[in-house]
Amino acid sequence: MIADPCFRSTQFTSPIDCQFGDQFKTATRTPLLLNAFVGSSDTDFWSILGDNFYDREGNHSKEFFSKLTNQVKETPFVTVPGNHDYWVMGSPEAGVEADQCANGFMQFYGQDSEASLVASPGESTAPFNFTVDPSTTATSGCSRASPDNSRFFHQFGNVGIIGQSGAYTLEDYAAFMRESCQWLVKTKGIEVGVLVGHWDVGGLGAGDDMDVPSFYDELVAVPGCKEMAAAGNLKFF
Repeated sequence: MIADPCFRSTQFTSPIDCQFGDQFKTATRTPLLLNAFVGSSDTDFWSILGDNFYDREGNHSKEFFSKLTNQVKETPFVTVPGNHDYWVMGSPEAGVEADQCANGFMQFYGQDSEASLVASPGESTAPFNFTVDPSTTATSGCSRASPDNSRFFHQFGNVGIIGQSGAYTLEDYAAFMRESCQWLVKTKGIEVGVLVGHWDVGGLGAGDDMDVPSFYDELVAVPGCKEMAAAGNLKFF
């Protein structure tokens, strides 16, 4: 699991300074590391947990993924949006109309999110919730994608993954929390639960109870997650 990867600076599509990109040659070394480790049969899945290349329009993402081997691309991939995936300058206060508010993120990365439940087997319905018009004027410069596009739960062997985004409210997540906790304890084979998200503290678009440590504290009070946490089997990243 990695987060906040960058390798380009001072461009309109990615104006955030990638301070150590040139020094540590991240444009070359990060793909090489992923090709070495994720390309191994020992890896069941890999993750980028938000601020994916500080990329407003997709140019840098396309460049990065072009350097990965087919083995890496064929390995299950888990990702959640970070604050810079909503507002490229990092906060709703600095948001502008050119920001994507995770509307592009959800389609580029195509996670099997809660929104995909609208599509029944055999249907050609897009697995996204497009009810929010991204061009709608908002105080943050753009309108955030519907929250069900960025939350999910998946099983990899004996590990259950719960993904969340801090860009919404705890109320938006109440039903999802109950459902995901019940899924954890009722799904055959799951021994360890892992909550993944981006924000490590509140602010920059996340409420005080929606950064990952605070959200975890809320989650462990929910039946199912409460029992897993008491047994020491519910973690967060």
